Amino acid sequence: ATELAIKALRQRALDGEDFAELAREHSEDIGSATEGGDLGWTSPGQMVPVFQSNMELTEDGNLSAVFRSQYGWHVLRVAERRQEDITDRLRDNMAHSFIHKRKYDDELQAWLQKIRDEAYVDIK
Repeated sequence: ATELAIKALRQRALDGEDFAELAREHSEDIGSATEGGDLGWTSPGQMVPVFQSNMELTEDGNLSAVFRSQYGWHVLRVAERRQEDITDRLRDNMAHSFIHKRKYDDELQAWLQKIRDEAYVDIK
């Protein structure tokens, strides 16, 4: 969608049309369009920086200004905010990422060794 089209949709929402219905009908993000544009709860750092900054600048219940990301043009509606201590979740995610990377590296080395062992080299 173009910037002009998104601005027109934002104005329709400001004029009282249902944001969720507009998102279902016009959003190009298939995943959130079916949910009426609902992205669910997000945590800091979960969204690309331009989304994060526009969410932070928008007060609860309001629409953001129209903005552009690498995915196209957007307008956000911030439904509400919550305060939550996510220290444990962040620690768990970091541990999971570390273990996943280590296992991936181990599997990659095993696969490379297998490929080398099965390689046929004809030296003349």
